[in-house]
Amino acid sequence: MIRQSKKDAILELKNTGMSLRKIARTLKVSRNTITKILKDPDEAAPHRESRHEEHVPLIRDLFKECKGNAVRVAEELESRHQITIPYQSLTWIMRKHEIRKRKKRRAGQYHFKPGQEMQHDTSPHQVTIDGKKVSAQCASLTLAFSRKLFIQYYPRFTRFECKVFLSTKVSPFLNLFQFFQPVPRIFFIMRREFWHEK
Repeated sequence: MIRQSKKDAILELKNTGMSLRKIARTLKVSRNTITKILKDPDEAAPHRESRHEEHVPLIRDLFKECKGNAVRVAEELESRHQITIPYQSLTWIMRKHEIRKRKKRRAGQYHFKPGQEMQHDTSPHQVTIDGKKVSAQCASLTLAFSRKLFIQYYPRFTRFECKVFLSTKVSPFLNLFQFFQPVPRIFFIMRREFWHEK
């Protein structure tokens, strides 16, 4: 079922002159659905009913009581109220009546000039050292708009190794600040949501 908010968005985007293909890609809706909505915006979508919908107020209360745990809601409905609702039907009711709110997807773009930003990441690799296969953590740093890549291998990657990797003084070998000249202002570290300006 297409929500009214999505129908409104389709109509609004079409009025701006956006193509059907672009609207479909933007809103993640099929082009056939968009065509139907544009032909008759007021046409009601097929309405699904569940025989369990009479229990919505109770489900809403139990959802709060069980701190958002749908499995516990199903158990409490059965043990305390002798109401058995299949889990799939229960979650469908929760979505339909917006009892369980969907998590907002992260969205956004970052715009950096060449050499302004670099990204640090780690990943486990199997490497052969002296004929033996061993697990090692590859710490890498890539520079935006460049093929330049700085990597070092460590037996593990804890805060200490991170400090060594990002330090200008600890490592006796070539460090990333000697490798990347000049040093970018912005680091994006290990795909986490914090920025470190240097």
